Amino acid sequence: MGKLAQQHSLTETNDEKKTSSGATIGFIAGILSIFIAGIPLGLLAVILCSIALSKSSAEYRKGLATVGLILGLIGIVGAVVFLASM
Repeated sequence: MGKLAQQHSLTETNDEKKTSSGATIGFIAGILSIFIAGIPLGLLAVILCSIALSKSSAEYRKGLATVGLILGLIGIVGAVVFLASM
């Protein structure tokens, strides 16, 4: 029974690492979407951060994913406004 519980905790740790990397990549894509290629990077940030928010249990990763989601949305809106003004 001890090995099964230990294996289960390792699985949760690996899942949390995947979620945290998604939040980090989404955050970086959100920052870049404001300056470079707003729509594609903004969409990437919104998708990755939404997945990270739904799967994350750590509060600091939820904060990172939330900020990445907001930055991605700002990048998308900024790119659409910029393209509309041309």
